[in-house]
Amino acid sequence: MIDRYYLQITPWVLMYATHAVIVVSGLAVRRVRRGAFVGVVGTSVACAGLVALVPSALPRLADDIDTIQDANARGLAQIGPTDRTSQAIVAAVERETGAGDVVGYFRSRTLTLYTGRRAIQTTSLQRMAEVADYYAMKRDSSYWQPSVDAGDIEEYGMSIAWQDANWTLYRFGDD
Repeated sequence: MIDRYYLQITPWVLMYATHAVIVVSGLAVRRVRRGAFVGVVGTSVACAGLVALVPSALPRLADDIDTIQDANARGLAQIGPTDRTSQAIVAAVERETGAGDVVGYFRSRTLTLYTGRRAIQTTSLQRMAEVADYYAMKRDSSYWQPSVDAGDIEEYGMSIAWQDANWTLYRFGDD
C-alpha cells in the first residue's frame, strides 16, 4: 500500500545518493592529491550505480503500469475510500455512530472527510480505548491498525456494533 510513494521519492533518493558519491570522491581527491583522476572515478562509480539500478526496476514498473491500466480499463476502483469494501464501513460509521463520537480508523483523515466524524489513527489499542468511542477495524489486516483478540474485548469493554466479511465496528465501553 505504500508503493505509490516510491515512484515520487525514488528519483530524489537516487539524485542525493549520486551527489553523495561525487562529493565523497571529491573529498578523497583533496586528501589523496592524485588530481582529477579520482574525482572522475568517483563520478563514474556513481553513474554506473545509477545505470545498474534503473534497468533492474523497469520490469516491475512495467508490470505495475499494466496492472493499473487494466484496472482503469475495466472501470475498477483502486483501493481507497471509493472502493466498495471501504464504502461499507463508511456507511456503517455514519449509521451506527453519533456526530460527536470519535472513531479509531487506520486512515483517520479519510474517515473524517467521508463521515464528518472525528477520528484517531494509532496502532495502540490502549490509546484508542482512552480516546475513541468506536473502532472501525479492517479484518485480516495489520496495516497501521491494532489487532483485537478476546482478551482485548473484555479488557476494554468492547462490543460489536456492526460487522461484515471485511470490517468490524467495535464500540468501546458499556454505553
